[in-house]
Amino acid sequence: MKILLISALTLSLNLSCSNIKPASQQENLPKNTRKVVAKDTSHNPDNQRFTKYGFVFQIPKHWQIQTNDFETKNIKGEVKSIETVYVDNKTQSHIRLLYHPGTAGSILYRYYSEELSEKTKKTTIAQQNAIKFDEILTRDGKGHLLSKPVIRHKIYILSPVKKGVLEIVYDVPENDAKASQVYNNFMENIQTAN
Repeated sequence: MKILLISALTLSLNLSCSNIKPASQQENLPKNTRKVVAKDTSHNPDNQRFTKYGFVFQIPKHWQIQTNDFETKNIKGEVKSIETVYVDNKTQSHIRLLYHPGTAGSILYRYYSEELSEKTKKTTIAQQNAIKFDEILTRDGKGHLLSKPVIRHKIYILSPVKKGVLEIVYDVPENDAKASQVYNNFMENIQTAN
């Protein structure tokens, strides 16, 4: 009887997760559900310049927004991260901006600043303290071997206007000079918002 009940719950959970719909099509969402919420109205697609979380970003024209302000909440309904994803149509690389508000962001930054290694270093981006590290990925999130290794650049920047941390994640195929240049240009053009 217990096995049958557990199997039914597992099947129900799998079915409900496989049918996730955009926020506009979802009804009666539980508090810990991830949903897309359009909040940022400062993004101007004509000049590809926008302000978010106290920073000004310059996005190349060939990048398209894939996910905008995707919130992750805990059981109490508190926002733990807000994610925006852009896709580079030329290189198929992705850049993710994840904002970790409040105490959770401070804890995350402190953790990485204490775990410094030869791959991790402190730096400054847009006049803000930051931590940067790179890693080489040979497998995807499901453990499958990638056809080509990917370099994952991760940066954690203290937000200048809110107590929190901005995490930037950029995956680029190894030895892809064009994608690496796009990433470098993106990072060099980040500014602190007035």
